[in-house]
Amino acid sequence: MTLTQFKYLLSIVDNKLNITKAAESSNTSQPGISKQIKLLEDELGAFIFARKGKKITALTSFGEEVLWYAKKILQDVDNIKLLSDQISDIDEGVLTLATTSAQARYILPEVIQVFKEDFPKVKLELKLGSSEQIREMVIANEVDLAIATDLEGVSTDLVLLPAYHWFNAIIAPLDHPIKKDLKKLTIRRLAKEPLVTYAFSVGPDTSFTETFNKKNLSPNIVFAARDADIIKNLCENGYGNRSDFRYGLRVR
Repeated sequence: MTLTQFKYLLSIVDNKLNITKAAESSNTSQPGISKQIKLLEDELGAFIFARKGKKITALTSFGEEVLWYAKKILQDVDNIKLLSDQISDIDEGVLTLATTSAQARYILPEVIQVFKEDFPKVKLELKLGSSEQIREMVIANEVDLAIATDLEGVSTDLVLLPAYHWFNAIIAPLDHPIKKDLKKLTIRRLAKEPLVTYAFSVGPDTSFTETFNKKNLSPNIVFAARDADIIKNLCENGYGNRSDFRYGLRVR
């Protein structure tokens, strides 16, 4: 089997089983393309095409399977060539990155600074969104890579790599009553407080919810936001001096 044979196979299918047109589009002769398909069938020990006389009339069921693999093989070859091109031009181009506003503000500035020092000719583009929006951008191939939280199970066709661990933090005004309990703070004590947290933490299968569920407790979430600055601002300002918004919890 050769890549040329697979290319001829695809060309015949793309030209609606017309070998003459397939030969023209492949810059070869009709006898040449027919010979290569015959050699391929002989090697595989089965017919790829059904024929009536010398005329090809259809793909056989076996041929359908061969066609699928041929397309995949040729696509992989193209990907390898693309990888080679990317390596040769690694010091220039555009890198598109999807991330959350919190990552863009608190995590990426130092990373971007180092990146720009190493690759000054590479233009870096950021696309901001929620974890759900970022997931869709990755799946739709709209970005080169993404940095975000809560992307488990994004797709079996993609690679998910842990980059760092972020810590749990309790945020409250200095005069909040919970301050006296910080040294012996328990999850049961937290459950008594109105909580402000990340929007992606409130789902039934998150570590945030599971932490409370393990103690048969339910968190009293009064507000959920996607941005760390909003959470901190609500906690710092008591959300208009309303006591029920004076506590914030961030849990991975």
